[in-house]
Amino acid sequence: MSRARSLLFFPLSVLVGVALIGCGGSSGSNLFNGGGGGAPPSGGSSSGGTFAGTGGNAGAASSSGGSGGDTPLVDGGAAGAGTGGAGTGGAPGSGGSEAADSGGPAHEPCPTGSFTGTAEGSNYATVLGPMSVTADVAITVTADGTVSGTYKGKTPVTSQAVLSGTMNCASSEISLTISNGSYKVGLPPLGTSGTFTGTMSGVFSRTTSAFYGEWTVEENNPAYGGTGTWNAN
Repeated sequence: MSRARSLLFFPLSVLVGVALIGCGGSSGSNLFNGGGGGAPPSGGSSSGGTFAGTGGNAGAASSSGGSGGDTPLVDGGAAGAGTGGAGTGGAPGSGGSEAADSGGPAHEPCPTGSFTGTAEGSNYATVLGPMSVTADVAITVTADGTVSGTYKGKTPVTSQAVLSGTMNCASSEISLTISNGSYKVGLPPLGTSGTFTGTMSGVFSRTTSAFYGEWTVEENNPAYGGTGTWNAN
């Protein structure tokens, strides 16, 4: 009877022993690979065990799943089946905020064509004393800002000169040189003559489509000459 009882309880104790010994370590928790299985028959203390190893977390495409133990219930669980998830691409780049190059600030073109007007001065120094002078002014402006023209005095004497210079189309400013100026007073042999040079400056008004400015003249004798204003449209 005692032998039968011992035989009856033998399988149960063996099973309990096996269960206790075969549990091994707990399943691996490595983020990319499962823990290694426990060594039979006692089982490892750090990985593997009765249950299947934990699969690797999804990651880069090259990451592999976790590896479990070799044999269930004794050495460890089956290899984890996790595979790395494919990485997602970066967000598309946003479009640039800069506008296309427009070639710099926009400017009005030069006012091409011919313009006529007058030049006047009230205190022109002469051999006879200060006098008022008037002259006709005619200029031509090209698309590139080149300016040419003539100056023709009317009072107190007739005179003539050549005008040449440039216009800054962006700023609408004009700058001219008065050259080859000459005049004659009276009749030979009692008459006299003289020469003069000078400058003219001004600006073009796009509102009135006309030039406005000032002039300065100096004769070959620097004691004579004067200043005044001019316009042309």
